[in-house]
Amino acid sequence: CGLVALSMATQVFPETKEVADLLKDAKEQGFTSHGEMFSSENMAKLASRINGVEATLRRDVLCDPKTLLELLVRGNLILMP
Repeated sequence: CGLVALSMATQVFPETKEVADLLKDAKEQGFTSHGEMFSSENMAKLASRINGVEATLRRDVLCDPKTLLELLVRGNLILMP
């Protein structure tokens, strides 16, 4: 689930978020009804609301293994809803 993955990813940032907190925020923002995240844009918006997180929506990463590897080597995290 996207919210669980996002919660796990926050463990490397100054502000961590529990799944329940992300679910509450996602519902308040109108991104989800029951925890499902189908929109990459909404996932990035939700992530950007977390202190210390800079979320960027990238549509080219899965089509270019070199770019994917470069991002991972630089310490970036990659989430897909």
